[in-house]
Amino acid sequence: MWSTLSIALLFAVITLCQEYYSEEEETHIEEIDVSNDYIHFTWIVDKSLNKSLTSLRIVAATMKGSSSTSPVAVVIAPNVTAYKFEGLVGNTTYRISVEGFANKRSVFYTSTLISTSLAALDWLPAPTDISLTDKTSDSLEITWTTPIVASASNQAMVNQHLVSAFEFNSVTKISTQRRRFPVRFPNTRIRLEGLQPRTVYNITIQAGTDFGFGSLGWAAFATLGDGEQFILRLKSRTPNSLTVKWPLSWLSAPNVPYTIRAKTLYSIDGSDKEVSVTSYNEPGRSPEYTLRNLAAGAIFNVTMSTHSESTSGNVFGVRTYPSAQSRKVTWAVFSTLQQGEFVVEEPRLAAETDTAASIVWQKIHHQEAVFYQVRYAPNDGGKSSILEPQSEADLECPKVGCDWLCTLVFNLRQRPRDFSFDVRAKVEGIWNKWVPIARRPWNLMERVCTINPPPFFVENIGVRDFMREIDIGSADTFDKNAWKYLIVIDLRGGGDNVMSAIDLSRLNDKATSEYDRIPYYITAGLTPQQVEQRINFKIGDGKVYGGYLNYPLERDANPRWYLIPLSDTENEIMEPTLKSCGFKEDGTVQCDFTMMQLLSYIPWWIGVALASITIFLLVLICLGIISLIRKCICSCSKRRHHSIDMSVNYIHEESPRMSNSRRLSRFNNTSDSRQHNDETIPITQRVS
Repeated sequence: MWSTLSIALLFAVITLCQEYYSEEEETHIEEIDVSNDYIHFTWIVDKSLNKSLTSLRIVAATMKGSSSTSPVAVVIAPNVTAYKFEGLVGNTTYRISVEGFANKRSVFYTSTLISTSLAALDWLPAPTDISLTDKTSDSLEITWTTPIVASASNQAMVNQHLVSAFEFNSVTKISTQRRRFPVRFPNTRIRLEGLQPRTVYNITIQAGTDFGFGSLGWAAFATLGDGEQFILRLKSRTPNSLTVKWPLSWLSAPNVPYTIRAKTLYSIDGSDKEVSVTSYNEPGRSPEYTLRNLAAGAIFNVTMSTHSESTSGNVFGVRTYPSAQSRKVTWAVFSTLQQGEFVVEEPRLAAETDTAASIVWQKIHHQEAVFYQVRYAPNDGGKSSILEPQSEADLECPKVGCDWLCTLVFNLRQRPRDFSFDVRAKVEGIWNKWVPIARRPWNLMERVCTINPPPFFVENIGVRDFMREIDIGSADTFDKNAWKYLIVIDLRGGGDNVMSAIDLSRLNDKATSEYDRIPYYITAGLTPQQVEQRINFKIGDGKVYGGYLNYPLERDANPRWYLIPLSDTENEIMEPTLKSCGFKEDGTVQCDFTMMQLLSYIPWWIGVALASITIFLLVLICLGIISLIRKCICSCSKRRHHSIDMSVNYIHEESPRMSNSRRLSRFNNTSDSRQHNDETIPITQRVS
């Protein structure tokens, strides 16, 4: 009987345990989708509990120490089986819990840990200038440029890059991830090894911080085949062009014709385009060619073929290019930028005052006209202001021969440091993405090439009483050798001809001239075409012409003005040829300065300090040399001469003896042995 009861009791315990564990196995949480700011999940509850449920309580709580965000809790209906928490923090671990209630009594509870991915940082643009510096049959060496962020605090947080390599199948058009490496800042170079020969790889690079990554930069390259050489290289790329280059020695002669073909391997719209061009390298030019009218965001297989030079069997020595036996072929894989990625390069806020900012950037080289636009927004999140689009002709710098494009943002209600600035380009009718403008003043080794910002708020812009319309054609100073024409305002009165009183070397904009107390200044710079067209010009309209701000005049003022042609001679007077120093490839320094010119840039107090230190060191060296010479002379003198010193020692004895005595002592001092030999000769004198 007891055994039967024990068996029944054991069976009941086993049944309860099975029900308990089966409930634990069935009631659980599963992930559906996880991103940097949301978690989408579902849960499975034992069917026996569903009938008694009246509500569900779902909680998303951060782990202790991972975030200061308070837990998020919601109460939902019992028939709901999935939920999505949004607005979460990236790269954070959350405990997701689901608790079922029957009225106010807890029926079940289950939880799990789910981590959000790294955050997507909207303010962090993609790396640029993704380039292939070297490749073999099993490796690719990639370099890139870290994106520039307008905010210095955000820029300081960028501390890594994430590099991924995807193997591209040209048949299925599918990419498979093969490599993924984090690269710590400031390193911007990586060598991907262990790759397959003659294989195309999509390379993606993201700049990142400790809590997220920015936009994605992309390029496509291919490894070499066994025994192949790295010949065809990518110099630059745009959404619609690829510029390739090669070693000059690869061609048998500089003027040998070659053929370049670009065949589409992949394109966003699925188009299959092939471009074939035959050309030759012009004497004195770099061996390169630009393939144009390509699809944006596409991968191309670029091949280059030529014929080797052959003179065999030619008694006259004339070059011949016989066909198939001397044919040379090389190939590579490159990708165009995606549409909208004509990036404005090196934008910088190079000069600023309390009310104005002077901005420069490098121009985009394109066969069609390019327009640029600048915007600025308060750092506290206010509404942004967008300037009117400007062409390259409207963005000239004040210096002749300057390679930059210049613009001026003035009459700001706050300091420029309270704003963030961006610039973008319009190419082929399409506006590209905004690029942040970093604050980077000119250094001592750079040529200052900016519009001088006004140090004050410019009043009366656009008011007719502060403008004066002039006739450019009445100046009659057209010069065929002129690079630019300067409109100079002379605030001095009297005299019909005061041209001789204008010092070209001191000509500058109004703000600088007022600071230097010069009564004349440049108000505008015009091109020779504008002067030939005799355009209508208004002095004081508050616009920028040729890199000079056309400041408003005094009310109803009628100053004297001159149109001065700026040729090579006048430009050399206004801006003497810039001298510079720099490092050569072998590490040595090469300077265009003479020694006197270089010393003239050193402040006087530094020169005085260096001269004093030099004199002090010279005096110490001289004293040391003199002391050393004296020591040597004394040593030699002692070695050459042997002296004997004689001395007589009189000993007077005051004793009551009846006789006094004297002793003569002689000391022989030998400098070599430094020993003393004493001889005493007694002399006795008796006193009677």
